[in-house]
Amino acid sequence: MRKGPVFISGFFLGIICTALVLFFIGREASSTVNPETGVSYPQGVTLSDHPIEFTESFDFKVLQVLDKGALALCRSRDGDPQLGVSPSYLGTTIFIVSDGQNMFYDKQIIAVPEGKNAYQIGTYQYMAQSETMKTVPVIEFM
Repeated sequence: MRKGPVFISGFFLGIICTALVLFFIGREASSTVNPETGVSYPQGVTLSDHPIEFTESFDFKVLQVLDKGALALCRSRDGDPQLGVSPSYLGTTIFIVSDGQNMFYDKQIIAVPEGKNAYQIGTYQYMAQSETMKTVPVIEFM
């Protein structure tokens, strides 16, 4: 019998299976889960104890799509239609949580869905291209 090749193939198969299990455990452990809704948030999200209604803007422009959400700019309320000055998307940067059903894309304009309100449920920290740590509000539509 050839015990050597069977042992070696079993050994390497065991290493591969262990690596896969550890990968999935680490991936699940790196996200934050809301105990009330069961929604999983990406690493870097810190949930607050109580959601606060977000009234700074009612529509947003996606800057960058990320795992489980998107970074977006709030539309500023500045502007005067009588003077021909329209509001622009130069307001606060936020992280919008995906509900898992809607897909975001770059430069998409997202309005608060009818019958829902925008709530700040926490903060999201990420490393910007300028190698500085940024912290932005996390917004969820409820």
